[in-house]
Amino acid sequence: MNLSFRLFVSILLISVSTVFAQQKQVSGKIIDSQGLPLPGVSVLVVGATKGAESDFDGFYSISVEQGATLRFSYLGQK
Repeated sequence: MNLSFRLFVSILLISVSTVFAQQKQVSGKIIDSQGLPLPGVSVLVVGATKGAESDFDGFYSISVEQGATLRFSYLGQK
């Protein structure tokens, strides 16, 4: 193999591993002020089209890039 091909393959492998390393799984439970779970809360990544919704027990899980900001909204929220 020539040197330029090996260099190209090395850079490609580093780039691919960096992209996968930036994804984080964020999960949690959304509760109200009385400690009761809130189902149906929208969890959106600010500036992206990615989102999730809390289940009946208030749990959510979403895969986001490191440093992303999440916005939580709920119908009836004050």
